[in-house]
Amino acid sequence: MFSNLFCNNIPLCQISSSNRTMLLESDMVYDAYVDGSFSAKFDKGSWAYTIVENIQDVSIAEGVGMLDYTLQPELRKLRNIATECCAVVEALKYASQHGCKLNIFYDYIGLERWVWDITDNQVPWQCKNDFTWEYRQDVIAFEKYLNKMIWVKGHAGNKWNEYTDDLATRLTGTNQKKVSV
Repeated sequence: MFSNLFCNNIPLCQISSSNRTMLLESDMVYDAYVDGSFSAKFDKGSWAYTIVENIQDVSIAEGVGMLDYTLQPELRKLRNIATECCAVVEALKYASQHGCKLNIFYDYIGLERWVWDITDNQVPWQCKNDFTWEYRQDVIAFEKYLNKMIWVKGHAGNKWNEYTDDLATRLTGTNQKKVSV
């Protein structure tokens, strides 16, 4: 699976804030905001997701992780594309563990275009490297947990997108602001 491509031997950290964790209902569709960050200065990247309960508009789960590009320099040229993809797959893994479906909100268009055939019955972008091919295969593997993918404009004031961006950028040291929700 996806983690075999680049996550082996790379420290990953997935967190869930206990004061925000709620019992998920398997027949519910939750919103998941995903984002990634890249720091050329520190040669690392980070990914994050936030699962949102729509009725109360609260975060019920969050996940974050790091990618050390010194361990896999071939991913360096992908910059934050690698971390954005990781965020999607990790959110879908979370959904599979809890038996729920997700609407995935993203701000990098490639995340959906590589799997466009399963999300919008369109011809998908060609996967031009092993990384994007592996991403595609993992999303297909978790397809039953994916309700739909929805593009949101990055850095445009969407509360949960900004919050998730902040989770990712704080790990790479590329953003020191704190976003409140």
